[in-house]
Amino acid sequence: MSRIKVYDPFNTACSLSPPDVPVETPHIIKAYFAQKKLTSNGQESTMFHTVGSGDTLGKLAREHNTTVQRLVDLNHIRNANVIHDGQQLIIPTTVATGNNVSFERITELPLNGEAYIVVETLHFREKTLKINIKQGVQDMLQSVDTTIEVEVDGERKAIIEAEVSRFALDENPLNVDDLLDFAAVKVKFTAADDESNARWVELIRNSEEGYAPVYLLVDAHTGNTDMPQRNFHYYGRNEGTNSLRNGWLDMDGSWFRLTSSRAPWMEVVLTEAREAAGVRETVTPLRQMIEDKYHPHVRLFHADAAAQAWCASFVSWVLSQKGYENPRSAGSRSFQDKNETYFTKVDQPVYGAIATWSDYSKNEAGKYKREYQGHVSFVFGKYSNSETTKRYLFLGGNQGNMLKVTDYNCTGKIFRCYTSRSTGAIVYRKFMGYYIPNTYNVTAADELGPDDTYATETSASLKVTSVALASTEGESTR
Repeated sequence: MSRIKVYDPFNTACSLSPPDVPVETPHIIKAYFAQKKLTSNGQESTMFHTVGSGDTLGKLAREHNTTVQRLVDLNHIRNANVIHDGQQLIIPTTVATGNNVSFERITELPLNGEAYIVVETLHFREKTLKINIKQGVQDMLQSVDTTIEVEVDGERKAIIEAEVSRFALDENPLNVDDLLDFAAVKVKFTAADDESNARWVELIRNSEEGYAPVYLLVDAHTGNTDMPQRNFHYYGRNEGTNSLRNGWLDMDGSWFRLTSSRAPWMEVVLTEAREAAGVRETVTPLRQMIEDKYHPHVRLFHADAAAQAWCASFVSWVLSQKGYENPRSAGSRSFQDKNETYFTKVDQPVYGAIATWSDYSKNEAGKYKREYQGHVSFVFGKYSNSETTKRYLFLGGNQGNMLKVTDYNCTGKIFRCYTSRSTGAIVYRKFMGYYIPNTYNVTAADELGPDDTYATETSASLKVTSVALASTEGESTR
């Protein structure tokens, strides 16, 4: 009986070849556009606070991103309306331990907007993909099936390279292992120059659909010469051809939609909100932003961020950054009274519309009096039932001492809003209307849709700043 020979890599006299080792086949599973989502992880801790003049549980809850009920429970308080100077209170705090990162798929984006191209793979770590964004079913931004150039890291690219695992390794979130099979690269859909951008906007706005359909083509072969023997498995679609199934979003009902730029000034609002990073008006960087940019724009050159209301200064500065004429006033009422020079009133809360409220006082006889003060902010989103409740989400300044998202009453009826921290008086408020710059043409793309709909105010806040910011109804700082 013959003896069985076994391959021995350390025996140079062995004539056998090494056994075939199974090679994992690379899989290119999904490709889509998305926004990055951060979820903060933290451990709850506590601190002590000595009650001082003017402190209330409501005020402390707002300042420390908690609730009155949580303070009541922690401190065994019987009457939430009664605390005393010198009293020691336990305040809950959160010690951040890091962030988890995920991607929220989107189906459309306005021109000049930014999004991530995300490609999910298997057995392809640290390899490079080449990605094209292609014009869809009809000639528009380019001819059908022609590559559309976009901006990547400040440079215009037709072929976008994305290394699998690189995003996860660079970001290093808590869930880094979950993202090692992902390639993710941020792109900005902007034309080569202002003239081309204006042409793109016009083409989209004049199209029957109101958007430009685009799709993704992903190439895992080119450049990966160390894997010539492997068969790549693509899970995309190229219907009607015999080519690789390496196209995504290239079918009716699946096209990614580029819309004309919705409320271009909102790009500035979002940039500022993210720079402010959820801090209060007395804290850097927001204090410097108010005192160095917003107030000087309306000729308030030495105004204290904590003493002078700045919601109108912020709105005025934002509009000016995009070339829209405005009252350049620190008074919110200037966006209502005799404003036909600058604004057109609209019936619905379209994205980016300027929303205004007037403050009211109430005398002992129960009569309301309209005051000169008020509030002004930008429409950001809605709830699923906003059409009936008339409560919408607004992104603006002077909202809970911050630049943040807050939901407000838009019924047009007077409502109790807040207690003035300077006078102690109850301030009432009434919604006055939505306005759009005269030179901006509202289209169907500006209407609040599914991508502008949020389950909670916190989920809207997370989309803006990746920080969950607590609010109170009709909050204000004045």
